[in-house]
Amino acid sequence: MKYKAVIFDMDGLLLDSERLALRLFEQACSAQGYKPDINIYKRCIGSNNAATKDILINSYGKNFPYETINQQWEYLYELETQNSTIPLKKGAKELLQWLRYKQIPTAIATSTTRSLAETKLRNTNIIDYFDFLTTRDQVKNGKPAPDIYHLAMSLVGKCRQLSPAQYLVLEDSNVGVRAGLAAGANVFQVPDIIPADKLFRNHNRYRLFNSLTTITDFLR
Repeated sequence: MKYKAVIFDMDGLLLDSERLALRLFEQACSAQGYKPDINIYKRCIGSNNAATKDILINSYGKNFPYETINQQWEYLYELETQNSTIPLKKGAKELLQWLRYKQIPTAIATSTTRSLAETKLRNTNIIDYFDFLTTRDQVKNGKPAPDIYHLAMSLVGKCRQLSPAQYLVLEDSNVGVRAGLAAGANVFQVPDIIPADKLFRNHNRYRLFNSLTTITDFLR
């Protein structure tokens, strides 16, 4: 395989968690008297906290109680994920098993905090498939900036010297795809809630897939 290391996004790619996040966001908004617009919410997927705040306030107005809603949203989400197992996306376990068999280094690069990421990965019994875990609280700039992918590459690079072009990034969101491409990696996208941006399709380091299963088949 020409790719010598694989870096995974987590939510929406490995874990079917975006629909849960949307449901709880709607619940938090309703408690404050707001009816959330799904199209506004979709613009936040994959973004960092600062970008999400800007999107919501600019869309709903300066009186939108972002801090209150965000605090309730995070509380509900952490409560849900602490006490339940988020389903894996189709083909996730098989892909991880194949990469382990081929002795390909793997890492997570997620916009989730480390403690929550560890909880979700442990609850789904896939944490041991990853050699490295990088999270939003380890970098200054979140996706679409390439910082988190640069960090993951630097960790993998301590045990295996690779060029950016030898890394494969797997993402579901368009924001994440931009981050992976900006880091110089090859990017495979499996869209979740949001369709793939057509602007990526002519990029020579980008491929679009409909599931992780089809990625495994392609790599084989």
